[in-house]
Order: sequence, then structure tokens, then C-alpha cells
Amino acid sequence: WASARSRPDVGASATAAAKAAPRRITPGDFAYHVNPQGQPGHVRAAPGPGGAVLDEPLPGAEQLAHGQRLRVTSLSGHWAKVAPDAGIGGWIPVEHLQLTPLPTAV
Repeated sequence: WASARSRPDVGASATAAAKAAPRRITPGDFAYHVNPQGQPGHVRAAPGPGGAVLDEPLPGAEQLAHGQRLRVTSLSGHWAKVAPDAGIGGWIPVEHLQLTPLPTAV
């Protein structure tokens, strides 16, 4: 059997695939709130099963602005527990987060 080192095509393709795959959000990351409609969002008190929103927005929590930076503190299925720079944190769907900031208008 030839190792990946003796076959440069194997190592190169594995490296290219790793670079092409998007990095997943993990606890400790800073991520940015993105709502598909560009609307503000709300944190929830608990994650819903399968990503379902089962409860009302967390009382006392401010709206999350589209593009707002958040710290991801934990993950549960399709949900991320987030903490804003100031204010009350809670749970939002992971699909409402991205690792790169939104472009700014010039």
C-alpha cells in the first residue's frame, strides 16, 4: 500500500477538500446574526426540538440586530446559545449565524 506521502495526488486532494469545506460554528466563536429576511431576531430561553421555535422571545432580552456580533457559548442540535457584547443571551437557530461579518455599505 502506498501512503499519502508517496502519492502526492492523494495528499493534495485531501488538502484541497479541507480548504473548500466551510468551517462549522463552535463554542467560543464570534458569529454574526443573519436573518434570511434581514429582520431583527430574538433569543429564546431554550432550544426547540428539530430547530422549532416553541417559546416566546426571552423576557428582558433586546432584539438582535441583523449583522450583530455574538459569542457562541454552546450548541444543542440546530441551536446555538449566544451572548451579545452587552445584554441578555439565549438560544437562536444555528442557521441564523455566520462566521464572517456582513459587508458594510459604502
